[in-house]
Amino acid sequence: MAQAAEAAEPVPFAFVSDARPHEHFAGNVAPPRPERVPLRTVCGRLAVGVLLVAGLVLAVVVGTPALSVPKAPDARSAPVTTDR
Repeated sequence: MAQAAEAAEPVPFAFVSDARPHEHFAGNVAPPRPERVPLRTVCGRLAVGVLLVAGLVLAVVVGTPALSVPKAPDARSAPVTTDR
């Protein structure tokens, strides 16, 4: 049976583990620019956002009266009539 605590073998990519966090690859090739988002996509995302916000505002406006406590009817203000 082979022992697991043997000497570490050289790794072909040892330079990656030796890199410090503040160092970065300094190549002569610039990364590609991010693709430009089409105007149609921006307008669609904006419309979805506006609809979500409008829905939340409408839910608060419509739901607020349901959260209020109704006043108990005052016995003095409303006379009781009996039609027999």
